[in-house]
Formats: sequence, structure tokens, C-alpha cells
Amino acid sequence: MKDLYTEKSMHLGLLIVRVGMGLAMIFHGYPKLIGGAEKWESVGSALNYLGITWGHTTFGFLAGLIETLGGLLLIFGLFHLPVVFFLWSTILVALIYKINISDGFLGFAHPLEVSIIFLGLLIAGPGNYSIDKIRKK
Repeated sequence: MKDLYTEKSMHLGLLIVRVGMGLAMIFHGYPKLIGGAEKWESVGSALNYLGITWGHTTFGFLAGLIETLGGLLLIFGLFHLPVVFFLWSTILVALIYKINISDGFLGFAHPLEVSIIFLGLLIAGPGNYSIDKIRKK
């Protein structure tokens, strides 16, 4: 029987993960991005759990921008390493926040799962079906 797991299928799998996670991040980030100062302050206040008690409005805006623009860049596989690093960092803040406010695993399972996916993308790279790969040729 022919091996189903080829190099081509691996790159297709990376494309599917990038597009799916990119769309998810856009849908999560855009409402934050357009939410205005009150929303940005609310989102940025998650940094309290890291001991950062200042700049919440700025950090909240940056979280929305990273999720929205980062999601778009992730879909196309452009600037993969810095984009995924910033997305992963943003999700880690959400994970720490959720761990501190939730009653158990189900309360923080989603950001944990997303952080694992981004860590995998950091290690695996964007794959052949990406603008980064085309630019390297």
C-alpha cells in the first residue's frame, strides 16, 4: 500500500493548519482591534497576572492588531517566524490569564491547545505552500 504521509501531504497539512488558525485569529482579533479604548483596556488587563500593571490600553490594542494582522500573514505564510512568535506570545498571556481565573482545565483548555499549535508551527515552519518559501527561491 502506498504511503499516505508524503512530503507533499505534510506541506498541505501545514497550509491547512495555517489557514485555519489564521482565520480563527482574525475572528478573535478583529473585534478587539475595533473595540476601542475600553475594549483594549479590558484585554490588556490580563497582563496584571504577569505583574504588568501599566499600559493595558496599548497592550490590548497590540493584542488585537497581532491577532488580526498576524492571522492574515499566517494564512499567506509571510514572515512566518516573527508572526507565529508574536501570536504564540499573545496566546501565552491569554493562557496565563485563563489559568488564573478558571475553575479547572476546561476553563483554559482552548488557549492551551492554541499555544501548542503555534509552538508546532514555530518548529515546523510555514511549509512549501507559503510566500516565505517562494521568496527564498
